[in-house]
Amino acid sequence: MELQFRIKPQEGDFQIPIDYRPECLSFIKRSIQQENEWLYKKYFFHKTIKPYTFALIPARIDRVDILNWKILCKQDLFFRLRVHPGYKELIITLYNAILKNKGKVEIFNQQFEIKSLWIQQVRSISGEQAIFKTISPVFIRGYQNKNYGVVPECVHNGFPGDDEFHEAFQKNIQEQVRAFLFDDDEPNVQFKPIKLKRVVVYHMNKKLNDKPMKLPCFTGTFELTGQSEILNLIQQIGLGSRRGQGFGMVEFIQKQNI
Repeated sequence: MELQFRIKPQEGDFQIPIDYRPECLSFIKRSIQQENEWLYKKYFFHKTIKPYTFALIPARIDRVDILNWKILCKQDLFFRLRVHPGYKELIITLYNAILKNKGKVEIFNQQFEIKSLWIQQVRSISGEQAIFKTISPVFIRGYQNKNYGVVPECVHNGFPGDDEFHEAFQKNIQEQVRAFLFDDDEPNVQFKPIKLKRVVVYHMNKKLNDKPMKLPCFTGTFELTGQSEILNLIQQIGLGSRRGQGFGMVEFIQKQNI
């Protein structure tokens, strides 16, 4: 399931921090806590694999500029939260919390008007091959060094790919399958880059040697081959690590002809 809403500032152009994901997560947690304290404790009091991912997307990318660690926006923003169908209580709770705000929401210390709000089903995948595009950057945590991310081959900027990527990718998929499909067998999902770009994302405002924390990620299109149940799981809750912090939302765009 997916919840979407479109927000518009009450006055003209606006800006948000380049590290906007923590504030989006705070909004989700705050809204759920106000509506259902028990549900808030269930999902956010303990370190668990989150059954959701989210993304904040400008209505028009050509109306966005970056200056002095700020994102300058001249258009509305879309907030998308995608949740595993077995945990739809999260979406329903957030939906009800937003409705109670009577068409307004506060985020980034600003008041926004909600232009539209809806819940929709996520497109299902029936085959064992599918092409995806990223909605938010994908972060794959390294298997040997879990404090660092690994990236596949990215032809867009000539990055050859990290040697550890495919091993780390399989371990990451195995973790998601074990948590949500309750299968301890090692999954066999093949990753094939199509048109990817390596990007570095600043996140959580943490400092390391007096420098912002940087996460190597990738964006673009890629192909996955594997069981349809696993492909649908990735479509529902995202791909990679830190999905609950706004990374890894992907969208199925077509089935590969065999």
